[in-house]
Amino acid sequence: VKADQHSENAQRLQAAGNKVKKAADVLVKAAQSAAVFEEQEVEVNIQSSAVYAMAAELQAQEEILRRERELEQARKQLAKIRHAQTYSFKKMQEDGEQEG
Repeated sequence: VKADQHSENAQRLQAAGNKVKKAADVLVKAAQSAAVFEEQEVEVNIQSSAVYAMAAELQAQEEILRRERELEQARKQLAKIRHAQTYSFKKMQEDGEQEG
């Protein structure tokens, strides 16, 4: 069965085929462009990876120092609490001895 090339259905089919072809061309060009950018990005990352490593190391050291300061503050707070408890306990013992 042969279709009439001049029929409305054949013309719509031809138009749809043309749109698919154009869309495929656009997709191929976009993929090629993305591949070029990806290659450039890899080169930049390789060149600057040492800089990123140094920055990451500095950030890690900064985080360690911050946490060490927090730990020292927590230790001081604990010492104050223990001192206050000891003072309070001694005070209660003294008061108990005076009453007895």
